[in-house]
Amino acid sequence: GLPEQLKEITTLAGPYLDGFQLNISWPSVDSLKEYFEAYPEKTLILQIGSRALSKIESLEKFKELLTAYRPIISGVLIDESDGTGRLFDSDRASHYLQTASEVQGLGLGVAGGLQTQTLHQLYPLIEKFSGLSIDAEGGLRTPSPEDALSVSCMQDYLREAFLMLDDQDTNLKK
Repeated sequence: GLPEQLKEITTLAGPYLDGFQLNISWPSVDSLKEYFEAYPEKTLILQIGSRALSKIESLEKFKELLTAYRPIISGVLIDESDGTGRLFDSDRASHYLQTASEVQGLGLGVAGGLQTQTLHQLYPLIEKFSGLSIDAEGGLRTPSPEDALSVSCMQDYLREAFLMLDDQDTNLKK
């Protein structure tokens, strides 16, 4: 099961593993709790993809689900693109992030189509959610058939993201 797999990977990785991003639609709280009890120092981030979001009846239900996962998970990653590179909807993501922010101590992240040219889409979110994490991969890859991470795209993306996030941090300190 899931706890055994996570424990095995943790053992194999040794001190080089900080935790996991779980790209699983609403895994069993009990299975995560079993892992958490064995490795409470490890970080667990729950990706909330389109499949997980399709099972949510309301924002109240979403908050209830997230609350059940605390303190086992450290944060959530709202990613409706499911790794396809489709650009996230800032307004929709904002609703989910706002609800998740009401769960004490839960870190917040967003993903979906992020690359240097789309970072500006994050401004409304980084202004509203202090400490927002961002996740990118698909937009930082070379075209098929190679489909490898592009070092130059990553450098450009990180440079722009750091500038943007530094601006947010500076504005918060004013």
